[in-house]
Amino acid sequence: MSSVSVVVPCYNYAHFLRECVESVLAQRGVDVRVLVLDDCSQDDTPRVGAALAAEDPRVEFRRHATNQRHIATYNEGLEWASGDYTVLLSADDLLTPGALARATRVMDAHPEVGFVYGANIRLVTGEPRRPPRTEAPAAPAELWDGRVWLDAICRRRALFIDSPEVVVRTAMYKRHGGYRPELPHTADVEMWLRLASHCDVGRVDADQAYYRVHGQNMHGQLAGSAVRSLEHWRAAFSSYFDHGGAALPGGEARRREAYASLAAQALRYAYAPTPGGPTAARDELAGFAARVAPEVVSPRGAFTAGARGASALEPWARRAVLGVPAYLLRALARDGSRGALAALRGDALGSAFLLGRAWAHLRLVAATASRRATLPVGPLPPGRIVPASAAGAREAPPATGS
Repeated sequence: MSSVSVVVPCYNYAHFLRECVESVLAQRGVDVRVLVLDDCSQDDTPRVGAALAAEDPRVEFRRHATNQRHIATYNEGLEWASGDYTVLLSADDLLTPGALARATRVMDAHPEVGFVYGANIRLVTGEPRRPPRTEAPAAPAELWDGRVWLDAICRRRALFIDSPEVVVRTAMYKRHGGYRPELPHTADVEMWLRLASHCDVGRVDADQAYYRVHGQNMHGQLAGSAVRSLEHWRAAFSSYFDHGGAALPGGEARRREAYASLAAQALRYAYAPTPGGPTAARDELAGFAARVAPEVVSPRGAFTAGARGASALEPWARRAVLGVPAYLLRALARDGSRGALAALRGDALGSAFLLGRAWAHLRLVAATASRRATLPVGPLPPGRIVPASAAGAREAPPATGS
């Protein structure tokens, strides 16, 4: 039976802590140990944590005499971990039933896989809790060479994962781990990039965790605006590439892709067609884009529209309410007219972006009409499929570049 060390950092989350730990202790098919790390909370965390440790010998409770902040707390937990696998689970999040068995079965069968993730369910206080898609101990999974996964992640920031649904081989943490204190908001982003440089990556087709959304989330406090959030993401990418990522084959190309994806996201925020877009921050967002990836801000615009040649890379290209051509024509008209208005206002940056995106729409319309476009296209390239029935069957690892 696989062993899993679960680190639960807690700061003023006493009201969530018991449910979090009980979601771990209820996992079947794995041997779990839990460390609750109280970072000098000012609420009832000491009482709740001590009670959990007294009730179950699988739980250990530690309290810091002074607040050490979350990165130091995470790294202390990684040093404690001794199981085959490790999970970092915030005290306000939960594991779904069977999550650890599903993830560890994949890694038991595929030793080249360094970490496995899945989907998470957003848990909003006061709203009904959606049940997970499955509670079975096995589920289909998909595996990627780590550097193929890196290529896709650098192209599309939206593919990134949260922390509670990730199970990491402890040896990977010991060899390559340690969250970087200079990345208070995106240390986990840099961690997944770093680990994927040295291993294959797996994704289980199941809901693996509940990720709680509320006003006190760490990410909400540290990245409260679009520009600040993008700056945090840029810092994570920069740290990864500056600490070895750029030295890998294709590393500098990935860096350019990552910065371009952030610039494109900033321009999408700045010139969003939906009501309530951040118009007040438009200049700041556009300035960020021009600073990190000047090539994105150009009339060519193919990347910002999510198109390369006859292929669509962005979710909008998969919209088919009235058929893909009808959707693309509507998008062409929208972006073309808004780009022309931006030009009349003297907004050269906005005009270049919007008209460039309209041109890419037009190319996709033509490609779709001639059936040369690959629509829809998945966000990640196809990986090796592992059916649920084979999740526990050992396979010889394929040759990879990792």
